[in-house]
Amino acid sequence: MAASWADKDGLVVAVEKFSPRYEVYQVSLDNLMDATSEDGEIRRLSLHRDAPDVSMKSEREFLSANPDLLTILIGEEREGMLFESMLGSTSDDAQMGKVWRRIRDRARKSMYKGAWVKSRLSGGGNFDASHAYTPGPLALQGQGAEMVGINDGTIYLLNSTEG
Repeated sequence: MAASWADKDGLVVAVEKFSPRYEVYQVSLDNLMDATSEDGEIRRLSLHRDAPDVSMKSEREFLSANPDLLTILIGEEREGMLFESMLGSTSDDAQMGKVWRRIRDRARKSMYKGAWVKSRLSGGGNFDASHAYTPGPLALQGQGAEMVGINDGTIYLLNSTEG
């Protein structure tokens, strides 16, 4: 998905690893799929208008040095759980803000919507008609994986209107 966004809008992609040590590097669109599938340590992708400064030694430094970007936090898969992925952007540039909104809107149109959202602590929950997800997490859920929020306190039942 990110490769098609970058290709359509002429953007440059960087990938980040957070563990065991922070690492960031630019990757070509041709190698993006290979880089993310072969290296399970890549946790975030970022899209940029121009080549990003990848000389940074920390996530904070990278984000500060490259303020006009769209980020895709890749949900980690472990121990029968798939953690939530997130799309975010920052920009003071009005033109780039429009690009990010256009990408976000295209992404939303390509995703399924609706999930029952439950709390592990209280057991309570409600239906969120706007929760968006791709076919991959739905398939993993069908194989028994649990869909969870950024931390594991929230559980999502995708494609479900009942908790």
